[in-house]
Amino acid sequence: MPRPFSNSNFNDMTQRRTFPILLAIFAFASLLSSCGSLPPGELLSHDNVVATNLGENVNSEEDDFGMMLYRNRLIFTSKRPTIEGYIQGDDLWFADREGAGWSRALNYGGIINSVNDEGSPYITPDGEYVYFVQCETEDGLGDCDMYVAQMDYNGKWQNIRNLGENVNTKYWDSQPYLSMDGEYLYFASDRPGGHGGTDIWRCKRLRNGKWGPARNLGPEVNTSGDEKSPTLAPNGTDLFFSSNGHARMGGMDLYRSVLVKDDKWTPAQNIGQPFNSPADDMFFRLSPKEDTVFIASSRNGGRGKLDVYAVWPNPYKDSTMYTYYVRGMVFDTLTTMGIAGAALHVRPDKGAPFTIRPGRNGRFEFRTSLGAGYEVTAIAEGYDTVRTSINVPSTLYYNEHRKSIGMGKPQTVRTEDDSQLPKQDVTIAYFEFDKADVLEQYREMLQRFVRDRIAPLQESKADFSIILNAHTDDMGTEAYNVALSRRRGAAVSAVLKALGVPIDQISVNAYGKSQPAQSNESDEGRALNRRVEVSIDTR
Repeated sequence: MPRPFSNSNFNDMTQRRTFPILLAIFAFASLLSSCGSLPPGELLSHDNVVATNLGENVNSEEDDFGMMLYRNRLIFTSKRPTIEGYIQGDDLWFADREGAGWSRALNYGGIINSVNDEGSPYITPDGEYVYFVQCETEDGLGDCDMYVAQMDYNGKWQNIRNLGENVNTKYWDSQPYLSMDGEYLYFASDRPGGHGGTDIWRCKRLRNGKWGPARNLGPEVNTSGDEKSPTLAPNGTDLFFSSNGHARMGGMDLYRSVLVKDDKWTPAQNIGQPFNSPADDMFFRLSPKEDTVFIASSRNGGRGKLDVYAVWPNPYKDSTMYTYYVRGMVFDTLTTMGIAGAALHVRPDKGAPFTIRPGRNGRFEFRTSLGAGYEVTAIAEGYDTVRTSINVPSTLYYNEHRKSIGMGKPQTVRTEDDSQLPKQDVTIAYFEFDKADVLEQYREMLQRFVRDRIAPLQESKADFSIILNAHTDDMGTEAYNVALSRRRGAAVSAVLKALGVPIDQISVNAYGKSQPAQSNESDEGRALNRRVEVSIDTR
């Protein structure tokens, strides 16, 4: 079975830690005097920085690596046996923060794990998507491919899909990591066109949400050896990765390279002790809430092969600590499209007022601090003025607080005129791209719909049914869009049920992309096609 996160030569390296400590010291001294090793004078050592093993609740006798801290949960990769003693390859496991320690690690089970290999998770800052690796799958393009899944409110992963041929190949493709803005996907691959072994590559997200062609990061990062486990710092320029091809202390070491301009990177710098050791050291992973870095290492003193360590305090906090932002979009409540020409007048609870002019797509951002509060007035020609509050929590797990502002046109939205309410064959909800969540403005519309159209039928004991016709734009495969439209119909159905409509009186037709209301040649047209229409059959 192919290994998603290591190959044979890497497995050989991890066995070094089984040697007695005196042999390791001797080997280390030899490396320092050999070609490709760091001279003693170039060894970095970060004063007062320590690496601490996370202990037996997290680490096992097998490899434990490929980790990601999401809120207070550490998600990682391990081949350890389950409680039942069953071993099915690399699986995803998790342990929750408990005071100063960790809960005993648990297997995710059939939610995501299979008899094949899974691992190396990356969860987006909003918690909506998880990127990870699966091997030997039916829809895979190679031995190991990268996938994305949605996370529901209960933390369950669903709607798993392959990232496609621009990302995945027939070769080994693994260890995904996204830039903070979601625009770039970094990963490791041994595909042709690199510098040898496994290299670090990246793809840029296109306007349609898909990923563009992969580009190699070049010779400053990649070598004839192996480069793996990329991590891009929140500043968007500092890349941390592991390699055995640059000057090193031993085995795989952790390095830093900085993006300067035009896809040019500075020469890789070994980040020294205690991140690196004479053994293998990989996976520089950040803790957004704490001044801590998590690494995987096979250094002496661990419990098994690769163990997870916490390195504290983080000496690279200038590039890895988060600058906090309020980010959102001013959008039309009917079409969900961004509003060009809007103005946001912002009055903070501390400091001077200021004005923001969102871009043509309606998106805006401004720097903030934890616990800050703002009163915001949104103004746009042809729309009702909207006044709202933005309150940034005192604790953020990532660097942004999201707040979008919906604006309605007086003649169609925020009116008590019954003629504006949906009656038959009328769109009752529009959806964001690749989403099935019913936005708040459409929940309000559904409330009015139930109050003014359904409640009278219920009171008269009329025989009726509600038909929901759900649709998508043309992005994605036919099968995926049918499933997405079904989820949108189910989401509207759930809102109606919560409002008192019996579920047996609601039916959903999932049409996918087969019945567009507008042309899919423009963003505006695609937005109008992401819809659920309602009709009432009174028989």
